[in-house]
Amino acid sequence: VFAGGCTLEAAEQICAQIADGEQVAVGGARLAPSLPPIDVDVLDTIGSLVDKSLVRQIESQDETRFVMLETIREYAQLRLATSGETQPLRRQHVAYYLDFAERAEPELAGPQQAEWLDRLEDEHDNFRAALGWAIQAGGPELAMRISGALGRFWYARGYLTEGRNWLKSALKSALAQQSEADQSAQQTDLMVQAKALNLAGILAAVQIDYEDALACYTQSLEAARQIGDQFSIARALINLGDISMNQEDFAQAHTYYSESLGIFQALKHRFGIAQALHNLGLTALHQEDYPLAKHYLEEALALFKDNGDVYQIATLLSDLGELALAQRDYARSRRLYIESLELRRELNSRDEIADCLESLATVAGAMGYPERAACLGGAVEALREALGTLLAPSERSTYERAISSGRSQISEAAWAAAWAEGRTMAIEQAIALAKESLTL
Repeated sequence: VFAGGCTLEAAEQICAQIADGEQVAVGGARLAPSLPPIDVDVLDTIGSLVDKSLVRQIESQDETRFVMLETIREYAQLRLATSGETQPLRRQHVAYYLDFAERAEPELAGPQQAEWLDRLEDEHDNFRAALGWAIQAGGPELAMRISGALGRFWYARGYLTEGRNWLKSALKSALAQQSEADQSAQQTDLMVQAKALNLAGILAAVQIDYEDALACYTQSLEAARQIGDQFSIARALINLGDISMNQEDFAQAHTYYSESLGIFQALKHRFGIAQALHNLGLTALHQEDYPLAKHYLEEALALFKDNGDVYQIATLLSDLGELALAQRDYARSRRLYIESLELRRELNSRDEIADCLESLATVAGAMGYPERAACLGGAVEALREALGTLLAPSERSTYERAISSGRSQISEAAWAAAWAEGRTMAIEQAIALAKESLTL
């Protein structure tokens, strides 16, 4: 039943003895009757399979994982299908991985987020299998809950298109089943849908599909307002502000962010407050009100540091680097970008690594190192192509102006050669080049 292997804990919880007729409970959902009693000791059974070389034992992230060769797994799946036990085991598999995803979600905004991102990476194939079964077998709310919990993982690790596809499939399936639900179930569905739509919008926006992102955010806001969910309302407003800012409508962005900040302050939601302050800082930066931008960004950074949120700390350091760059303080800008890059490398957050390398290319050009600027530019271009991400229009115009400064310092042939060299670089090579010392 597992895809990509499993831990002993997962095997025991999914495959161990369960009372006849018992239902698997997950949050507010109960997943149909499970298997009849299985008279088996999971640890002894796995040990026996390892001894017979039918299962391999590997070490991953301080955990022991058990993996079947694919040919053996295919045969085992056929035997499982003929036993009539596939569906009950699939229910238990979905229940376990839904619980895993929802336990992991708050950890992705805390000091242990790098460890939890790696754990989710190890289990990604199992999440794919759980999502596929939930959607096909008529459990769209479960699929939306899993997708909602995995949103930040998909974003951080660059699974943007895949994440959007899972969210869209779950939402489509949910809407098809919604008409006959009772009122309390509809309220639950709307809460889950508001979150799923919001995440689908985030992933679309990263891929510069603003039309789809705007539709998702608008539907998320409508769902949240129907049930009076203030947190989801504020979250949708934040993201609508992001669309406005990326389309360079800074006045509208400021309106959305300010409204969101007021709601988060009423809720005393520290992360939301920090996020709204952060975005107000970016709006001030784009409007060239540098003292106000510094005030907002540093206040947001302090809040994220209190929470130990490494991802957001890295983002704020990068944005403060952008502020220093706008003020032509190149040494400070470079120092902040490198500090951000190190944290993003720790998280293996590839899209944000690309952002930092792009910024460091800009600084290199401004400091009189055009070959390095071109080389880093080529490396970023190749990385973005692999990830399927693009720069927002408001960021692209700034980047292109900065790159043109470096490009004007050398011949077109030299620039093209350095750019082509960068396109062949592995990401670690590009990071090492970006960190090599520069002097004004």
